[in-house]
Amino acid sequence: MRRLLTNKEQAVSGGEYLNAGMVFMIPSELVSGPQLMPGLLIIDGDGTTWTTQTADFSYHGQAWKCTCLNLTIVYELCDLLTIERSSIPLDNVGAIKHLYLPDGGEIRYQDIKGSVQPQEADSTDERGMRGMQTRYTVPVEFEIEVDMDRDRVKWTDPHGHVRYLDMVAYRNAESISTLPELECFLRP
Repeated sequence: MRRLLTNKEQAVSGGEYLNAGMVFMIPSELVSGPQLMPGLLIIDGDGTTWTTQTADFSYHGQAWKCTCLNLTIVYELCDLLTIERSSIPLDNVGAIKHLYLPDGGEIRYQDIKGSVQPQEADSTDERGMRGMQTRYTVPVEFEIEVDMDRDRVKWTDPHGHVRYLDMVAYRNAESISTLPELECFLRP
């Protein structure tokens, strides 16, 4: 059973979580394990992922009351991203060569929700060409496993252009108050 947050429950957030919260009542016999806790992900019948903020055992030991947020709504995650991992064969002289799809590699995560946010752009010289290198912060909807040396983000920008972003950092992987966040560069 689920219901929307009451006005009293929404008031605690200062209006930040309006229309993004839900309360789930989960019968205790459906819970396998000692207890529910904040940070637990609940997927409803529509496939929507909710992040538990509070979990209280209530109703005379019959059910868990979980107050949850849809972080996709809270953080306005409107970009669909694909995380690709390269294969790393050696070339003829023994140097490492990264191969991404379709020549090699694999898709690690497809169509995950995120928000690609430009932070700054600098002039740079790459491979004998002068261009702009843009740094992006990319919050994503859930914790992912990444390899900074082999993974990249495939992103289709609002104008329909496919961009490939190189990952340089991954933060907040285990926090329940903020989303996991990638720091990426778009190189010329």
